[in-house]
Amino acid sequence: ERIANRPDILMAEKKVRMAQLDVSEVKRSLLPRFVISGNVYHLSRTTNDFFDSENTAYRISGGVLHGIFHKKKNLCVLNAKKNAYRRVLKEYEKVIATSINDVNNSLFYLKSCIKNYNQAKTLAENSIKYMNNEKEKLDMRIITLKTFIDAQEKYINSKIAESESKTECLVHTISLYKALGGNV
Repeated sequence: ERIANRPDILMAEKKVRMAQLDVSEVKRSLLPRFVISGNVYHLSRTTNDFFDSENTAYRISGGVLHGIFHKKKNLCVLNAKKNAYRRVLKEYEKVIATSINDVNNSLFYLKSCIKNYNQAKTLAENSIKYMNNEKEKLDMRIITLKTFIDAQEKYINSKIAESESKTECLVHTISLYKALGGNV
């Protein structure tokens, strides 16, 4: 549902509607046309029997008109329209496949990024506990200052990793938003 509102899918749907195959016009040009005509004419030798019905003749004729030479042209036009419609449908299918692939990739990256963020957060929580323990040991003069500085460096690096993974999660959230066409 949400994928259907992507701009590329909406544009492809519009192209499909515009390329709608109208067979009725071509079919009409392929079928023969029937023509019926009639004539009334009057023949008289003299003017005084001009209105006499014996001198009036009637003729009715009919015929079939079929454009023999236009048949190939009309078939070519029909085939061209069918091919254009097929091409638009294939393009539409390709756009849908691409959009589904984009959404799936975005979801996969977001899920793995959230997993990495949770691991980095746990690591940062553990490293602050470790640093606090090292601080207590330093206060009791069990360890050297260098060991405590190493624990602080480990904590800072874990916080940097947590921030980077959180930023990466935000980036992948935005890419999922874009993959859904800006509709969440």
